[in-house]
Amino acid sequence: MATLYLSCQHEDEALARAIEQRLQLRGHSFKIMYGAKLAGNWREKFLAAQESADAVVIFLSQRGLGSPYVLGEVGIARAYGRSKGQLMLPVLVGEVNVPNFVNDVQCFKLSNVGEKELDTLAEELNDAIEEHVQTKSRAPRIFISHRHTDEQIVSALVSVLESAFHIDKADVRCTSVKPYALPAGERISDRLKVDINGAELVIGVIGPETADSRYVLFELGASWGRGVPTFPVLVRGASKRDVPGPLSERHSVSLDEEASCLQLMDDIAEETSLQRRKGVTGRLAAEAKELVLLVLASKTPGSPQQDPTTQQDPTPPPDEMRRMAQHIANYLKANDFSMMSFERIRTNINAGYSDTLLLELIDRLPERFRRATLKGGRLGIALAS
Repeated sequence: MATLYLSCQHEDEALARAIEQRLQLRGHSFKIMYGAKLAGNWREKFLAAQESADAVVIFLSQRGLGSPYVLGEVGIARAYGRSKGQLMLPVLVGEVNVPNFVNDVQCFKLSNVGEKELDTLAEELNDAIEEHVQTKSRAPRIFISHRHTDEQIVSALVSVLESAFHIDKADVRCTSVKPYALPAGERISDRLKVDINGAELVIGVIGPETADSRYVLFELGASWGRGVPTFPVLVRGASKRDVPGPLSERHSVSLDEEASCLQLMDDIAEETSLQRRKGVTGRLAAEAKELVLLVLASKTPGSPQQDPTTQQDPTPPPDEMRRMAQHIANYLKANDFSMMSFERIRTNINAGYSDTLLLELIDRLPERFRRATLKGGRLGIALAS
C-alpha cells in the first residue's frame, strides 16, 4: 500500500476520480482526494500532500499541458524524486506525444477513456507503484528522536501510535523499539540523515537531560534546519525550558494527561499520511492511559549535592505550578489515592520536588490540595475534599 497524489487539469476531473477509485480498490490511499474542498491555506495543504506521497500520478492531456499548476507539480515531483525517492507517473491522455520535460521518464498511455482502458491503466500504475515501494528504502513517515534512557516511555508512545494508525515497520524510525530500529549494518549517522530528511514528522521526546545527548541534539537540529514539522513532547517532569534551541519556539505537549496524548494523535493525523484506525476508541484510550501512568511514575534524578527535604527552590511561575499540580493530582486519582507522603511523591513522580516546593504548592492551591500528616509524622499532600 502506498500514499499517492494525483495531479490533473480541472477539466480532467472525471478521469482523475475514475483512476483514484480504482487505485483505492487496490489498497492505495490519497492524503487529499481529488476535488476535495479544503479550509484555510489550500495551496499549502496540497503542497504538503504532494511532498508526503510515495508516488505522484500526473495526467498530461492537451489541457493539462497548458496548466501552470500541473506543470509546476511535475517540477515538484522531479525535485522530490531526487531528494525523497518519490515516483512520478506521467499519463499521456488522448493524442498527446511525450513532452520533452518527461522524455526521460516512463510514461503511460490512455488513448481512449473507456472502462476497459481505465482498468488496464490502473493495473499498470499499480504494478509500477508496488515495484517502487518494494525496491525503495523509503524514509519513515514518523521519526522519533529520544534518549535510550527513555526507552520504556517511547515504547509506550509507539504502542499508542500503533493503536491509532495503520503502521508497518517502514512507517516509523525509533532506534530503541523493534521493529522500527535501524537495519543491521547501517552507517548510523548517514541513515539518520536520510530518515530525518525524508520524514513527514519528527517527534522529539524531551526529558530534563536531553541537552546531554549529542544524537538527540543532532536529530532535532537537523529537523529544524530542514524545515521538517517537529513536535516536542515532554516527559519525566521536563518543561519548555528543556526544549533545545530554536525548537523552544514550537508548541510543546506534555504526555502526563490522557487528553494531551489523544490530541497528539489528532495532530499527527493532520501532519502525516498515516491512515487512522476505525473503531479503536477504547483500545486507544487504554494505551494512552498506560503511557500517562508511565510518564507520571518516571523519576527525574535529583542533584546528589542537595537534600530534597530541605532544598530551597526558586518559586516556579504559575503555569509550572499548575503543571506540577496536574502531575500529582493525575497520579493520585489514577492510583485511587487520597493522599501521599512527600517522600513517595519524590520516588514515584519527580525526585526534584522538595518539601519546600510541595508546601508552597499546597499553600498556593488550597482548592486542590491540603497538608497531611501520615504515619510516623511524615509530611504529605492530600486532595482537597
